[in-house]
Amino acid sequence: MTKPKEAEVRLKRKRDYNREWMREYQRKNPLTEEQKRLKREYAKNHYYKNKKRLNKQSSDYMKSPRGKEINKKRRLNNLEKHKCRDFINHAIRDGKIEKFPCSVCGNIASEGHHEDYTKPLEVIWLCRKHHTLKHAEIKKLRGSNE
Repeated sequence: MTKPKEAEVRLKRKRDYNREWMREYQRKNPLTEEQKRLKREYAKNHYYKNKKRLNKQSSDYMKSPRGKEINKKRRLNNLEKHKCRDFINHAIRDGKIEKFPCSVCGNIASEGHHEDYTKPLEVIWLCRKHHTLKHAEIKKLRGSNE
């Protein structure tokens, strides 16, 4: 019985060593902008070619005990954000507020963006593209402040 355990431990050590080695290598040899662009392009193409399979894998994982556990932890770590999101979704469902098109481009497929989670009804309606850009802008500002 101890043999499989020893093999598992050796395999884990090897994986950890390889992971640390790769991190160190990437730190010493950062990618050029062109390499980053090509890597993003490859990942995007891979996703579109395998979209159904990848979405099914993700869905299956989130239904597994491990996926449910991770989702629960994520929700507890961002409780205020999730409460706000639930509140706005229920308000839309119940007809208390109306969903508007993107405030930037007018796309009708919009999402609610909260500047302040303590004010759940104060929402800026943005399409996926502009919502992603808004969060990138916020992330950039946070990075420059720290």
